[in-house]
Amino acid sequence: MSASASVYGVEYIGPEYQITSEVLSFHNVYRFSRSSDITDVFSSDPDAQASYTAGLIVLLVFSITFFTFWGVAILTFKCMGQGNAGFLSGYPFIVEQSPNKRRYSRPTIVRATFLVVTILLWIFAILLVAKGVTKLDDTADTAEDTLVVLNSKIQSANDIVGEIRESGTRSVKIRDKVVELFGTIQCNNLSGIDLYGLGKEATDDLNDLSGFIYEYASALINGITLSKGLSDSAEKVFAEVNLSGLPLFIMSGALFVLPAFFVVGVGLAMMEIRLPKFQMMLTCIILPTFTTVVLIAVVLCSVLLPLGAANSDICVGSASNQGGPDDTVLTAYRNLLGAGSSIPFMVVMYYTQRCVDEYYPFDFLSTYLDQLKTAQSSIDTLIRTLDGNLGYVQQECGTDELTTFLILSKSMKKNLDLLKSTVDDLLMLVNCEDINKMYTNAVHDAGCTKAPAAMSWVYGSLMVISVCGMIMITLRAAYLPSIKLMDPAIKRKDTRTSQTQHLESVSEDDRRAVVKLRLTQENLDNHDAIEFRSEPPVVHRHPVYVNEVTSPPILSPDVVVHRHPYTNAPDVAIHRHPHYASMGEQADVVVPSHPSYVDVMYDDDVSAITHQIER
Repeated sequence: MSASASVYGVEYIGPEYQITSEVLSFHNVYRFSRSSDITDVFSSDPDAQASYTAGLIVLLVFSITFFTFWGVAILTFKCMGQGNAGFLSGYPFIVEQSPNKRRYSRPTIVRATFLVVTILLWIFAILLVAKGVTKLDDTADTAEDTLVVLNSKIQSANDIVGEIRESGTRSVKIRDKVVELFGTIQCNNLSGIDLYGLGKEATDDLNDLSGFIYEYASALINGITLSKGLSDSAEKVFAEVNLSGLPLFIMSGALFVLPAFFVVGVGLAMMEIRLPKFQMMLTCIILPTFTTVVLIAVVLCSVLLPLGAANSDICVGSASNQGGPDDTVLTAYRNLLGAGSSIPFMVVMYYTQRCVDEYYPFDFLSTYLDQLKTAQSSIDTLIRTLDGNLGYVQQECGTDELTTFLILSKSMKKNLDLLKSTVDDLLMLVNCEDINKMYTNAVHDAGCTKAPAAMSWVYGSLMVISVCGMIMITLRAAYLPSIKLMDPAIKRKDTRTSQTQHLESVSEDDRRAVVKLRLTQENLDNHDAIEFRSEPPVVHRHPVYVNEVTSPPILSPDVVVHRHPYTNAPDVAIHRHPHYASMGEQADVVVPSHPSYVDVMYDDDVSAITHQIER
């Protein structure tokens, strides 16, 4: 089979499509045992159609499900609170300055991770625009330019075919008059002139041309009208869908600006600088906006995966052949409309299969052109004969109708010349080199080379941006300043009458007055026993003396001292903090950094109590 087509002596071989690595990457994405042959969509087998469609849906659902579970985990940590989920709940770090350096360095590690992830997000935001969006823009421009040229050719072809139809119809009318007039002329005995033979040959040739006008010209116009409608629709789609438009650029800009606020917040937290209003803005404004942008990236990323897979499936071809997009077009056409020798099928085959001579669809135009040349020759001979012998023929035939006959013949000759020129223009317009180059530019280059490369960059960038964004949301506690807590140094005397506990500071900002009250049988009601000092509350239990007791939290911040109804001994009612407070024998009670605290202590079997009050 020849892969060349000769158009007016010009040899042209259509290029073969080379499958790219990006196309193979998208095509080979795991479909969970579903079909990846896009020609199944155009088959008559419902199971094959469902299998391919399900494969694309699974890709979409899998990607969305992954990020959905991540988001649910973030919300779960938030609901669990700081006591159960720590910094993952979004609350600040509570750090002990203990010998356990690994535990104390956790905020630094998390903040460093946050900064690295932010830098990675910025890098891929740049790549999203520089590699992905610009390549998509280039793809759209190539497709649009091809459509503009194609529309121009379709319009020219429509004009030419319309002119052929108009000239042909006019020629048929003239032919009818010529035939009718020629039938009234009886000149069979002209010496040396076969007027009847010349006239009959010319009228027969004109009759042959009339069949083309009514059969092929109408079919061409219908085909051109359909092609123009499809081309106009595609051009409108590309005009309305601007792949590199404002939304993607706004998203890329937001991916730079919003994380910059977080970086400032992390820097302030690492330097232990507290700016409550700025940190509130980060939590209440910047974080929700950033979360929205990340969710948009997640959705785009999830949708782009099945779209890229479907586009690459088109570029690979059927599973049995993998002949590229040419094979996909041909297989889809056969499955939808059937194979055969119809003009539309031959046109599709000719322009998509590298201009193979076997599929040349315009033999009817060549036949028509040959008929035109024959009719031109016969009518031209008749005109020359009558023009040179008009007086003699009129005298011998005894009629003046030959003058009218000659005028009509010359008019017919002009129409035939116009038809020949128009058909020549049409054949040049639809030559395979021009059409096939437009096809390869739109399908091979734009659709199956540039588009997969662009989608791979966009998908990869959006995937990294989505993952980095979710990590930043998960580690959002990094931009909040830590609450530093100190291990208490507990000193105990081996006596039943005295006990000393030293309370260490939580942070410089949280210094509050602590009231120490020694409760004994002798000084229970002696308020002079209260002494003040500027030390914050105890925040950790001693590992030896704590006997932890749990009970439901009571929110009312009151300490009430009661006496036993029989022994008149002091009973102490304790209202615990909902997250931190508990009591135990000789225990330092864990409390958060609050405005002020009372540390109530007494000897022997009476437990230590720490409680929040207003100074």
